[in-house]
Amino acid sequence: MPTLIVIGPNLAVREYELERTHSIGRHVNNSIHLAEEKASRMHCTVQYARGQATVEDLNSANGVFVNGNRITKHDLKHNDRISIGATTIIYCENDSPEKLKQTKVLLTAVSSDVHAIIPDDFLPETPTKNVSPAAVAAAIRPNTPPAKIVRPARKSMPVGTESTVSVVVLIGLVATVAGIIIWQAQPAPTPAPTAPRTPTVAKATAPQKEPERVVIADPVPPKRDPVPEPPKSVETKPETPRVTLDDQLKSALAARDRALGGGNLLGAKAALQSFLASVPAGLENDDRVRRARIELDDTTKVANAALDLSLDQARSAMIARHFHLVAQRCTNLISNDLNGPYGKKAREMLERIDELTAQAAATAKAKALDAVARGQLAQARTAVESVMGELTGTRWAGDIDTLQFQLIVTMGFLEKVESERAKRAATGELILMSYAAKKIDGSLQRVNGLQAQMRVGKGQIEMPVSLKNLDTKEIISFLDPLELSDHYAELACLWSVLGRQDDARKASQAALKRPGDTPLATTLAGLLTNSKNLHLYDFKNWRQQLDWEALSGSWLSQDGKYVLESADGGETALKPTSIGGEFPLETARVSFEFEIRKPSAGWFFICELGSEKQAVVLSFNATEVTLQDKSNAKIPAIKWTRDKARVDLAIDSDTVALSLDGKPAGTLSIPGIAKLKGTITFRARQCACALDNVVLRSQE
Repeated sequence: MPTLIVIGPNLAVREYELERTHSIGRHVNNSIHLAEEKASRMHCTVQYARGQATVEDLNSANGVFVNGNRITKHDLKHNDRISIGATTIIYCENDSPEKLKQTKVLLTAVSSDVHAIIPDDFLPETPTKNVSPAAVAAAIRPNTPPAKIVRPARKSMPVGTESTVSVVVLIGLVATVAGIIIWQAQPAPTPAPTAPRTPTVAKATAPQKEPERVVIADPVPPKRDPVPEPPKSVETKPETPRVTLDDQLKSALAARDRALGGGNLLGAKAALQSFLASVPAGLENDDRVRRARIELDDTTKVANAALDLSLDQARSAMIARHFHLVAQRCTNLISNDLNGPYGKKAREMLERIDELTAQAAATAKAKALDAVARGQLAQARTAVESVMGELTGTRWAGDIDTLQFQLIVTMGFLEKVESERAKRAATGELILMSYAAKKIDGSLQRVNGLQAQMRVGKGQIEMPVSLKNLDTKEIISFLDPLELSDHYAELACLWSVLGRQDDARKASQAALKRPGDTPLATTLAGLLTNSKNLHLYDFKNWRQQLDWEALSGSWLSQDGKYVLESADGGETALKPTSIGGEFPLETARVSFEFEIRKPSAGWFFICELGSEKQAVVLSFNATEVTLQDKSNAKIPAIKWTRDKARVDLAIDSDTVALSLDGKPAGTLSIPGIAKLKGTITFRARQCACALDNVVLRSQE
């Protein structure tokens, strides 16, 4: 049967029978998962049909190479080498003795370059007459020393009461009772000292056995020709340390502990599952492999115990009507068990809190709108804020928060109007006011909430006028001399509170064209307009989280934000299927807020907009911000010492403009970027983070 032999950099060799189509890439759902930074999430496929194996590139960013040549689609021949970054995949046409021997000879040469661990059943036997000298010569490059193959040590590690899991279980259970899973990293048990073992060295060519010499007592040693020393000018490449099975297990356990320390239950299990998947054939019963299975079983029990406690806490919070805690616990369950029984129960519970809060949301909104009709903005705000805590995480939270936002902005804007009017009145300047419906003209004397005081007639009579009774042009007429008629973002909120949605949309669209108003207006775009290709995520509604795919790490909705819990990092991306397909980058406008949490040395945070092949890449670390594309064209790094920001990206033609906290930060030219479609991906390492108000739209 045809076989694919995968040699990862510094990793053990893995073998896959080609009895079906194999998908290859960085995403864990691939049948051949590569821990390779240059691999795309879905990099390529290899399929076998009608006696022919074919490799096909899936529009990967860094390409697929066969025998050194980049390909799009290629029919494979025996011993063809597929290269993906630093990973090599050898195609063995069938399992006949001659084919296998040729592949094993090639395998030793390739593995010496990547310093892989080669299990015994992959080691080449002494070549026989069936293997031609030409095949051996073709397998090993000229001037390449014989391959040094380090076999996994056979000495077993102790498996006993010193296992870290028993300690971790206790810590995990205590922490989850408190509501937070905290895993204290425990050092892996130190194996019992063993006698050092000299690595077996296998050469790619047949070793010539040297005959034994008979030593005759002679005080004068025989004269021999001197052995020439290698030229001093020749530099020998330092040998990369070999990765043993012990090292791999130790690394997997450390990754498991870090993941559990951040509440990333999926990542904890995945660390050990990845180790077990990479174990060479023939070592399935090795003590270290058995220990890994025990650790995985115990880790799964700890994870399930934590999920059980989270589910119980969610039920208790529902009884107490602490629905924001219900949403937090349930989104955690969904992120760690999306399609499993815990995820199903969590979704059912979230649907239930939506039903329980529907009446409260409707009542609060009715009270607020009634207060607005009477011009009582403060009362309206009080009615809204009285239920906000109860509604956090429910499907009604977005509407209630939107109304509160509009009321706050409107109240602030009207106070600004009165302040500017008072300044001018102090200098004797009158602000003219017209009330066409009553055929009255006069001067603006005072603004108090939604009421304007108007002075008219020779007797200087004052009369109150509700702003609801003035048309849009009449309000703009007294805002003009106050130089406030172009505050479009704030006007959008005023018009919305007054029930003038068409005016609100126009004002919001005008605000979006003004960079200084972008942070406020971007939110307004989602709340008030029907912009083309508009997608808004403020994560106040738990359903919004389901549009995002957590590629790694534990992501959940918490306090109205999309939060990565694990301080070890993680990756998430907006699912194209959730927004009707890949997002077009032509005239794209992308905004988001982020906050770095639990940073450790070397942390970074990346936003990537586009496809696997070409994308805008925005990266932050502790000292600088960089904007570049995947060809590494970039703007000069911007000094940066903060851990949060409001980010805006605007794409027009081939130019990408970056703004940070409403201020222009730089532009980058990327030929052809506007023609692409893709999605938005966030990646964090050595830190946790929180995302909020993610907005994608196209500028009309």
